[in-house]
Amino acid sequence: MGVKIKPPLAALVLLALGLSLGAQAGDDPSRDRDVIRYGLDSEIITLLGTLGKEESIKYKDDILLLFRDAGNSALREAVIGYFTAFKDDSLKKDALAALEDPFGEKNSTLNLWFKYIAEIRLKEAAAGLRRILSEGSGEYLDGAVPALGEAGGPGDGAFLLDYMDSNDVTAGQKQALMRAVSKLASPDIAGKLTEIAGDDNENTYVRMYAAEALGSLGDEQYVPLLAGFYDHSDPVFRAGVVRALSSFGDNREAQALVLQAIRDSHYRVRLEAIGAAKKMKLKKAEPYLLARAENDPEAQVKYAAYGALAALGTKEGENFLLGVLRGEKNSDAARTRAAAALLEGGIAVKEVAAAAEATLRDDRQKNLRYSLGKEFARVKNSDLAGICGQYLAHQDAATRGTGLDIFARGRYPGVLDAVKAIGADEKGGTLAAKARRILEEH
Repeated sequence: MGVKIKPPLAALVLLALGLSLGAQAGDDPSRDRDVIRYGLDSEIITLLGTLGKEESIKYKDDILLLFRDAGNSALREAVIGYFTAFKDDSLKKDALAALEDPFGEKNSTLNLWFKYIAEIRLKEAAAGLRRILSEGSGEYLDGAVPALGEAGGPGDGAFLLDYMDSNDVTAGQKQALMRAVSKLASPDIAGKLTEIAGDDNENTYVRMYAAEALGSLGDEQYVPLLAGFYDHSDPVFRAGVVRALSSFGDNREAQALVLQAIRDSHYRVRLEAIGAAKKMKLKKAEPYLLARAENDPEAQVKYAAYGALAALGTKEGENFLLGVLRGEKNSDAARTRAAAALLEGGIAVKEVAAAAEATLRDDRQKNLRYSLGKEFARVKNSDLAGICGQYLAHQDAATRGTGLDIFARGRYPGVLDAVKAIGADEKGGTLAAKARRILEEH
């Protein structure tokens, strides 16, 4: 059995929460650099966790030097996880070197390299990954296969199918292999994919990934075959079929099935169909999406419909979402998700900002204020400059902190002086330090 890959930043976050230094890490830019250069390994690991959570890569060169000199495997792994989180290719030569001598690495370190290769889609690593799979006894399969799925190229789908047929793999490993194949599909393996997808005795997930692989080929000759698979009792397989058909936005048969699937009895299938309608920009789906957005028993389906309606960009969809946002009897979660959909679609941004203004005047709506602020901090739109300034000027410290997050994303010139004022406040504590860090990155 292979070693399971753990999310590279998970350990860092735990360390950042667990060590006493965590409350201070990241507060002082000059101190941060000193920690990287001269600190204890545990201090550096904690700081890397904090920087990762803050999405800050400003000390990249110092961290690279640290990696070259590090003798502690835990510290090296923390740095690999840090660069993986940012999809930064600065360690690609080190990753390729690790593949040349995989037995010289700890299993935990090698699995982090696999994750890194996958995240940056390091095409040069494909040959090394194939060699590890071909020459190994399966101990690296769980890490190498997903990496090859992301970093592989022409011929690697056929390689993985041959590997699956030639080796004794578990059901879970077979699913992982087919998941990777679904990202590497090519016309030369279409026959094999058709055979697997149509095999009623095959594992449902394996069939699902085979169907998705056929869809990724983009050849409309497979639409009738895929549509025929929809009449299946397993919702997982039906959802996979819908996902496969989402690649055929102009095909009427595919469109008709997606509309049908929006009304499927299982929420997973409805979710997938809503995502497909969004991807396909399927205007005729609007009444179906409105029905799901208003009446679906599953909140996640409702919220997915919000996003799809915004993506379609129709006036009726916009009005519905504004109605949800402005409805004081609606839950904060629903109002926030409606706002998020509008912001993502770049629709009615001024109206969303106006809704947030009301929360700034009413502390009973603090939670909604913070939630809307987080959504503002995810996008950059000049229409948000004004509301950013209002958050920064608020008497509530947490609201000002949210305003700093909004500014960090949008960098709105009109509120720069307000950020500088917060940073210059000698009694501002962590809020002032946060402002100074943001300004340093400006």
